[in-house]
Amino acid sequence: TPIVDQRPVLARENWKMKIHGVSVERPLEITYNDLLKMPSRTIVATMECHGNGRTLFWEQGGFTGQDVAGGNWVMGAVGQAEWQFVPMSENFARVGVKPDAKTVLFWSGVDGNDMGRPMPFADVLAQQNDIGICYAMNGNPLTPDHGAPVRIVVPGWGGTASIKWVTEIRVTDKPVWCRLN
Repeated sequence: TPIVDQRPVLARENWKMKIHGVSVERPLEITYNDLLKMPSRTIVATMECHGNGRTLFWEQGGFTGQDVAGGNWVMGAVGQAEWQFVPMSENFARVGVKPDAKTVLFWSGVDGNDMGRPMPFADVLAQQNDIGICYAMNGNPLTPDHGAPVRIVVPGWGGTASIKWVTEIRVTDKPVWCRLN
C-alpha cells in the first residue's frame, strides 16, 4: 500500500487527476477539493479482489505461498461498503466525450508504472451513474488500503476495475492494453 510519506502525490492537498484523451473535447485537471465540490452520490456495492482465493488455488497445484505472485489471499478479499463518488456521467458532461470513444482507461501510476484498467466506453457509459471517482467509504474519507485519497468504483466488476490511487482517466478511440494485476 503506497502511503503519503513515500508518495506525496497521495496527500489530499497534492492530489490531482487528469481527464483527457483523443476522444475528450475539453481536457480537465481536478484537485481533491474540486472533486468534493462536484455533485456526488452513494451506492452500496460489493467488491471482490481478483486475487481472492489465489493462494488456495495455487496450493492445490502444489505451490507454496512464497511461489504465489501478488497478494497471498486465501479467502476473504471481498467486502461490501457504501461508496461516495462523483459519477462518470458528471465527468463526461464536464469534458465532453466525442462519438468515436471506444476505451476508458482508469490509471494509477502510483502503485506501479503500468497499473491501470481499460474498459470499453460502451460499458462505462451503460453504468455511468454507478461508476465514478470515489473519495469516501462508509461515510469516511478513504484510507490508504482502500485507495486514498481517491479511487474508481466499478460495481459489478472484479476489484481490479476499481483502480486505487487513481491519477488519470483517458478516453480514446482505440483499444488499450495494460497489465492487470
